[in-house]
Amino acid sequence: MPGWGESQFNANVPYGLDDQVARVAAWIENHVPGKAHVVGNSVGGLVSALLAGRHANLVRTLCLMNPAGGKGTDHTRFEAGLKEGRNPMIVESLAVAHTLMSLAIHNRAIALALAPVMAQDLINRRHVNRHLFHQMFVNAPNPNGPGMSATQAPTLIMWGKEDRLVHYTGAYTYQAIIPHADVLLFDGVGHLPMVEIPIRTAKALQEFWMA
Repeated sequence: MPGWGESQFNANVPYGLDDQVARVAAWIENHVPGKAHVVGNSVGGLVSALLAGRHANLVRTLCLMNPAGGKGTDHTRFEAGLKEGRNPMIVESLAVAHTLMSLAIHNRAIALALAPVMAQDLINRRHVNRHLFHQMFVNAPNPNGPGMSATQAPTLIMWGKEDRLVHYTGAYTYQAIIPHADVLLFDGVGHLPMVEIPIRTAKALQEFWMA
């Protein structure tokens, strides 16, 4: 996602959801010949859902993997903490990195292995990440014009049932918005299926694309 991870960040440009959707749409138009198979995880899932609703001409299929933004019938401690101003996604120490990895990844061995590898980069980018989250929270999507409910592309909602960041019941909230979507839930998997079960995730995507 623009601004996130190892991508370039520019403090002088906005990073609201509408801005991100526009950037991804422009990238697809410039770099993908024809429609794209779009897969988005977490915040990327929310952006992908809005992209599919607004730019049907760019999206061949849509996979929402543990997407943010879909309030389920239950909630996680992380979601409750966000409402109270706590966000462990802003990493300021190795201990917080361990907390974040344990929330995102159900497999304890993978979480423990990734925490020290990811910690320093997350700590270095804490001010950037704080700014990006703030931009996302204060700049709600424009209610005028098409939203994710306008999605026409075949849609798969994939979710790990042990997600401790975004509760898996959000899958059904998204399905209510995109009624033709299929839901695939993984037992014993957290927020990042492509990290915990890469082979099963890839197989599910291949089957979806070939259907």
